[in-house]
Formats: sequence, structure tokens, C-alpha cells
Amino acid sequence: MRRQAAAVFGVFLTTSLLAACGGPTREAVRSSTSASSTSTTARTATTTTSALPVQAAWTLRALPVGVGILNDVTCPSTTRCYAVGGPYGSGPGWIISSSNGGSSWQPLQTSPQSWFSALSCPATNFCVVVGKSAGLARVEITTDGGQHWSEESPQFSGLRDVACTSSVTCIAVGDANNAAVQTAIARTTDGGTTWDSVSPPGGIERIDFVTCQSSSLCLVGGASPGAACCSSSMVSLSHDAGASWSAGVVVGGPEGLVDVSCSDGQHCVGLIGSGGTNTAGLGFPIVTSDGGSTWAKGSTTVGSAVSCVTRFCVSVGGMWQSSTNTYPGRAYLSTDGGTDWSPMSVSTSQILNAVMCISSVECVTIGGTAGGTSGVIFTYRS
Repeated sequence: MRRQAAAVFGVFLTTSLLAACGGPTREAVRSSTSASSTSTTARTATTTTSALPVQAAWTLRALPVGVGILNDVTCPSTTRCYAVGGPYGSGPGWIISSSNGGSSWQPLQTSPQSWFSALSCPATNFCVVVGKSAGLARVEITTDGGQHWSEESPQFSGLRDVACTSSVTCIAVGDANNAAVQTAIARTTDGGTTWDSVSPPGGIERIDFVTCQSSSLCLVGGASPGAACCSSSMVSLSHDAGASWSAGVVVGGPEGLVDVSCSDGQHCVGLIGSGGTNTAGLGFPIVTSDGGSTWAKGSTTVGSAVSCVTRFCVSVGGMWQSSTNTYPGRAYLSTDGGTDWSPMSVSTSQILNAVMCISSVECVTIGGTAGGTSGVIFTYRS
């Protein structure tokens, strides 16, 4: 689920985190930034959302019959894509796939009492899907491109996100099955057959995402303790594929770091939410273009999920409309690595939850209605 938007602070990276920003990332690839007492002072960008012309419209794609809200999407190749969803916390859950870059979709799996929140596909035939079923975490795994699925139920109360460094090692984040511990990190080193609990990083109360930039370097991001209006955005780093984590470091605020996408070692775009009322689906961008020596605010709120390929970035989300009590989807484009943004033409009354840019000219975005009964998929090709 995505968060809200408000003011953002300039922040800094440690040297160890700079390496994490190398290489294109999946879907709404999620990494973060780390504070450094030796960094230079951050500078503020003077940007607006009208700096670029309005872009061409997205193309609405048909969903398989019976599929409702979608929560995450990823494309492990230029043609193969997967998406998952289901109403928050209840289900039914859906897993669907595309073999033509998102133009058409086929159902793979439906689970009546499960909710699927996220997935990671390090190979075209191997995917791990996470979510919740009957009060426990739910994991679905395929090794043959979705023809068959195996089900696992790690002893956690729910999982929100997952990242795989390979077809054997994956890290999932969510809620612990323990009233005294809110945040959980689960890890598998046998392709998902068994999952072990890993001690979460100190200082982070809620972990919203996990991303792995290499076979060993992974990041989790989220928020410090406190109400949404007053919490801080935080990040933690692992150098051993999620086996251990550094203490959480504050990178801004308020409300939490909800997404980051890095196109190379010099350019990263992050989205920090806010505690604003009825602004779910929006995030405030922060941008680095010098490997993290300085960070700058991007333009005004541009979404809650982001995907970047080289200097091309797309962000999606939605803004509450009181007259209809809906969150009409919005999309934004940056061609300078996340500093300047322009609105893209997308016509939907449904919030957009995630985006995956396959290349600098092709993207897929998904979402649906808050009630979960209706889903939506768009593709963009420039």
C-alpha cells in the first residue's frame, strides 16, 4: 500500500549506500539513503510539475475476468511481466502474467482467502509472491513461469514486500506474529521452502519495502515510531543478503520512505510520504545526481511509486477526490533523472499502486479501487 506526501528534507548518503544505487531496479524498486556527518549541505531544486509538456496518453489493457485490484508488478524481461493483487488483508488474491510486455494478460493463480501484496522475479520462470491468508503470512512460489505454484506459510502475521537476490535467496518484510514486535524480516536460502526470522534493524517501527541491488547488498526502508504526521523516514542496510542489518538511519520525514529507484551509481530518486489528510498515493521526490554528495528536493508531489531507467523516470499514485470519494490515478514523467516532472495523461478513477519501466520507452502500471473489486492496467510506449 502506498502512503502520502508533504515537505521533504535534504538528506545524505554514506559511502556504503552509494554502491547500492547501481543498476536498473525492478518495479517500484525500493532502496534508500543513509545519513553522513561528513556530507556537504543539501541544495534545494527549483522545479515545478509544469516544466515539461504533458505526455501522450497511457493505453488501458484488458484484465482477465474476475481480477480486481492489483498491488504490484514486475517484468523480469522485456516481454515477460507478472502482477499480483487482492483486497487489502482479505482477498481473494490474484496472480496474472503477460508474455508481450503488458499488452495482454492471463490468469495464473486465484486464492479465495488470500491477499497478495508484492512479488519478486529474479528470473523469467522463478517468482516469489507474498501476502496474507487467514491471519498468517502467505508465500506462493513458481519455478516454471506460473504453471505450478507451491504454497508456504511462514510464522508471521503478514508480509508486505519481497526481494530476491537469486532463485535461492529472498528477503521478505512485514508484520511479526508477536504483539511486542511490530516489524518482521523473513529470509530464505533454499528458494522459499523454509523461512527464518531475522532480527529487524533498531529504530525502524514499520518497514514498507525491501530491495536488493546485488547478490549481497540489500536495503529496507520505512518509518520511525510515531504517528504518520510526526514519524521520520528511515533506512537500514545489509551487506550479507539480509542475514543482518545495520541500525536504522533517519533520512527525512515525515511519514516514511515509501519507494526509491536508482538507475545507476550516480542517480537515484526517492519518494517520502507525509501525514497529510486524504493524500494516499502521493509522495515527495528527493534526487541525487552526484552519487549522493548532495541531495535536492524534486518538484511537488508526483506519486507514491517510482521506476527509473537511465534518466527516464515514471511515478504513479492518486489524489483523493471528495466529490466521488475516489483516488483518481495520476502519472508523472521525468526525463532528467527525477528533478523536473510533468503530468502524463492517464484517465482512470482508480488509484495506481505500482509501476515498472521495462526500458526508457516502455512502462507498465497497475492499480484498482480501494474496495478491491475492480483492477486496472495501463502500458506506456513512447
